[in-house]
Amino acid sequence: MSLIFNRNLTVSGVEITFMSRDSEPDEVYARVRIGAIDDAAEGSAEALLAGDLFWRENRGATASLDDKGDVWLTAKRPKRTLSSDADFEEWAEDLSATVNAWRIRLYEQA
Repeated sequence: MSLIFNRNLTVSGVEITFMSRDSEPDEVYARVRIGAIDDAAEGSAEALLAGDLFWRENRGATASLDDKGDVWLTAKRPKRTLSSDADFEEWAEDLSATVNAWRIRLYEQA
């Protein structure tokens, strides 16, 4: 995989990486680290899976767990819908709100 571009935005304390791959040049991915699953409250994995069901609590994004135990939120949008800085900022604000809601749910109740 080769990246066409890579851009970071920080909104409300949440750093979001936007990227596009040469294999899918018309798509933009956003990836955000929510936190470590080991630090989360009991039942967090189940909550994440339930929230991922039809993306209902993730606003269209997908939650995943990497091999280090970090929880990530990944979303994808067509590049044509992100033609201005304002479009990226609006998407970043939406992702930030979702991540912060998960952080409260997973860690402040731990």
